Amino acid sequence: MKKCMLTTIMFGYTNPSLPNYIAITAGSQFWSFSDNPAQEFPHTNIADLLEERGMTWKNYAQSIPTVGFLGHYYPNNSDFAVYVKRHVPFALYPQITNNASRVKNIVPYSHILDDLKNNALPNFSFITPDVCHDMHGQYSLHVEYDASPQEGGPNDKYCPFNDYHFMWTNGDKFVQDAVTNITSSDQWKNSNSVIFITWDQSEVDFNKSTDGWQFVTAGPDSPNLPAGTVLLPADGIYGGGPVPLIAMWSKKPKNHVVYSEKSNHLFTLKTILKAWSLPYLAYTTDEMQIKTFDSFFQ
Repeated sequence: MKKCMLTTIMFGYTNPSLPNYIAITAGSQFWSFSDNPAQEFPHTNIADLLEERGMTWKNYAQSIPTVGFLGHYYPNNSDFAVYVKRHVPFALYPQITNNASRVKNIVPYSHILDDLKNNALPNFSFITPDVCHDMHGQYSLHVEYDASPQEGGPNDKYCPFNDYHFMWTNGDKFVQDAVTNITSSDQWKNSNSVIFITWDQSEVDFNKSTDGWQFVTAGPDSPNLPAGTVLLPADGIYGGGPVPLIAMWSKKPKNHVVYSEKSNHLFTLKTILKAWSLPYLAYTTDEMQIKTFDSFFQ
C-alpha cells in the first residue's frame, strides 16, 4: 500500500448506480438512467471478449445467497435488502444469465478466499460489496440480516443510510480485508496483476434541478441531455460526479503515480482492454476523448 496509483479528476459515468456498472463493463450505459434491476443489456461486454480469448472471469458478490442467483434483492425486498442486483453487472446481461454455464461465474464473495488459496483466481475479477459495506447504506434501519464471517462479520444487523460513520467504517474494513487477502496470496505475488478500487457515483442530496444528485459533473463521453428533460431540466452533461480511483500493481511502481486529467469509468475499462489487446467496446473506441491509465505502469 506504500506505493499506489490514483486519479485526481475522476468521475462516475452518470447517475444512478446501475448504469455505471454497465458502462465500466460494456463501454456505455446504453441510455439507461435507472436502477431498475429488471433491465437487461444485450450488448457485448468484457466477459464476452474474455471468453472468446479463452480467458476466465467471475463476479464476486457479497451477500448473494447462491451461485448464479438472479433475484433482484436478498433478503426480502428493496427496502430491506443487503444484496442488490443493480450493483452486479454480469447479472444484467441476458447472454450470461440465460446460459446455465456462464451464470455460474456470478458467485458469493466468500468464494474468493478458496480461489486465492487454490491459485484459481480468474483473469478478471469484479468484486461487488453489499450495501452494508459499499459506503452506500440502506434506506431502512431495520434490515434483519446476520452475515457470516466471510460476508463481513456476524454482527451486521442493519445498514443505516444516514449513519455515515457506520457506512465508512464498514466500507474501509471491507476494502482493507479484500486488498489484504489478495495481495498476501501467492497468485498476486507471482503475477502481473492490478487492483482497481473505485465507486460508482457520488452523493445524493435531493436537488431537483440535478435529478436529486449533489454533482452531475462528468468525464468525457458521459450522456449529454437536451433542455427540458425530466432528469436534468437545465440540460447538459449528466455525469456521476467526482469519485476516487485507486490502483495497485503487483509489480510495485517506483513512486506514487497520479493521473490528473479528466477521466471516468470508461478509462478504467479501456485500460484493461488495451492491456489484454482486446477489442474496444462502445465509447472506449473514442480515441480523441477516452484515454488509458498507461502512466500508472511506466
